[in-house]
Amino acid sequence: MSQKWNRREFQVALGVCASLAPVKLSKSFGASPQGELQGSGIVRATRGSVKLIAPPDVARGEVWRYGLTYPFQVAPRTAAVFCNIRRVNNPGVDFEVGTDVVLFNDLSNFKPLSIAPVSRNHEEPNPNSNIPNEKSIMVKYPVAGSFVPWQAKRTDGTAHPHAGTGFGITSAIAWPLDDRDVNFSSDRVGRRQFIGKQSYGYLELQQYSFDGKTFRVTSQRKLFRTENIGGWNLMERPIRNGIPDGDDLLLAFSAKENQREEREGNSSWRCGVSHWRRENGNWKCVAFSPVTEYGEAFEPSLIRDLDGSLLFTARGLTEQNRCNIRVWKSTDRGASWKLTLEALGPISMSPISINQAADGTPFIGANLYEVPLFPIGDERYNHSGYNTKNQGAGRQRLGGWLREKLVLWPLSKDRTRLESPIVMRDCRQEFGPPPGGSSWHADHPSSMVLQLADGNWHNVVGYRVLERAEATHAIKASAHSGAFIEEVISAGSAMPAWNF
Repeated sequence: MSQKWNRREFQVALGVCASLAPVKLSKSFGASPQGELQGSGIVRATRGSVKLIAPPDVARGEVWRYGLTYPFQVAPRTAAVFCNIRRVNNPGVDFEVGTDVVLFNDLSNFKPLSIAPVSRNHEEPNPNSNIPNEKSIMVKYPVAGSFVPWQAKRTDGTAHPHAGTGFGITSAIAWPLDDRDVNFSSDRVGRRQFIGKQSYGYLELQQYSFDGKTFRVTSQRKLFRTENIGGWNLMERPIRNGIPDGDDLLLAFSAKENQREEREGNSSWRCGVSHWRRENGNWKCVAFSPVTEYGEAFEPSLIRDLDGSLLFTARGLTEQNRCNIRVWKSTDRGASWKLTLEALGPISMSPISINQAADGTPFIGANLYEVPLFPIGDERYNHSGYNTKNQGAGRQRLGGWLREKLVLWPLSKDRTRLESPIVMRDCRQEFGPPPGGSSWHADHPSSMVLQLADGNWHNVVGYRVLERAEATHAIKASAHSGAFIEEVISAGSAMPAWNF
């Protein structure tokens, strides 16, 4: 049976450990003394300054900032991140630019070893536009995927047959080249993508290689959302990279049954696990296993627990679950799933991910549910424009949209409870009020256990920070805007994620 906790219980627990000083988490919240950690568990999280600000190839007349950051291992003692790029002086909300792969090997003295652009916007005819084949800009969203590190070995010590290869997927969505369809609302302004019957987009599947010196895109192709993969169509990417499964790779994904009638938005989707196999030199999806029900979740993530079972979470999509933490478990390699944990209301309506510390401790990363207790400098920046659907005019959501506190919740040993939380980032306390008068975002946490130059294994966490109005109203970027790459430190012995 799943364990359910309400927001009041979590606020009580949070009050114990919300200090910015390092905190050791040693006792399960709501658990008996038998639930205490014995020489393992999360100790603290580092809180450094912004690591990646802007790529070296910013287009003339534009301002770009790095943002969402998904780590992965690229070689022994060498790590990498997919780091997406956002246009600051954007024509509309969520107007992205592309993604770079940034290689590094040290967190204490962070410096990119190399930067490889893997995705950029391009112009392309829109076959669905009212003006036939109207030229549009294909906006590229963050890349997520999976990679087998160069020189990786199997568990029996033999060379991994796919070492130094991997894949990544991004969404490409058509936007008009002008401002004919400007979307003004209570909290967002600007141009928007083609909508309705004029909408056009696809997934872009890239193949990668690394030879110990250079990270390359070896090929890419359009992966349309109508391709049949065992009765499923892949729809949208996760917010965490994939994990190994023998010689294959697993990646959380959103998909739709290809015989199911398409409905508005993503109400026909289910979140689950996609299975990838390398054939004829390319990684391809060969199967999909659903986890959530239709239309209730998106932005999933996946880890493998210490006992070999799979743990899965996804961002809630409905009024009933969008502020909940939920964890599913599979003990049969993803064939069946059981909801083992549900916490009611502790998080904001923002991305959530499941991750794993270096000693194997699973943890949830998400933003804390808050009601603003500070003045909003410009009413346009007040996010209370979130009206609940079908509830009548004037009903506004005054809380649950803030992303100023990024919080970690370790899972208990039996994976049915959440440990006492730790605040990883408190933007307003650390940075002060945002200069533009809106609110801070510290969101999309994504981590991986990686071996760095010191030969040790570290849990490396990537997330972005920006002032909210930078995304919604194209204001000037703050000094803290960019990609943050931090470490979650645990007490137990590190569990290597790969064999070298």
